[in-house]
Amino acid sequence: MRKFFQTRLKRHTLDFLVNEDGQAIVEYILTVFLAVVFVGILASGFRASILKLWELIAKEVSSACIGCPADPKIKLR
Repeated sequence: MRKFFQTRLKRHTLDFLVNEDGQAIVEYILTVFLAVVFVGILASGFRASILKLWELIAKEVSSACIGCPADPKIKLR
């Protein structure tokens, strides 16, 4: 019985690789993977710029009034 399932699994695996029905799924998975890698690279590359911009926004929001200077002690890190 075990050999039957192993043979059947091998046959289905071979059919999946030979048949082009699964090509769309494989392409979709590869596209999602590449998008995740691309976003990860961008996020790590622009991290300093994003933190600097966020710090500037935080200082503007936390100031007492629109024209008042922000507290210089406000730092993200």
